Amino acid sequence: MSRSVQSIDLFIDKYTPKTEVVKARGFICPSCNGSGGFQEEIGRDDYRWKTCPRCDGTGRMRAVVTVDWKADYDS
Repeated sequence: MSRSVQSIDLFIDKYTPKTEVVKARGFICPSCNGSGGFQEEIGRDDYRWKTCPRCDGTGRMRAVVTVDWKADYDS
């Protein structure tokens, strides 16, 4: 089975801010598999749509990665 992988390359120079925010978008929600919710049976032949709490019904997820550059006193 194939999968899509996104990676972040870290690089610092004299113009890099102390805090960076990197965003990655377009991931399919692993809880609802991109459907945005679930069919919930509440009675015989009676169903209700329940919105996925992980993706808020969008079916998609994004990652927000914050990089804080700090002095390295240990090396």
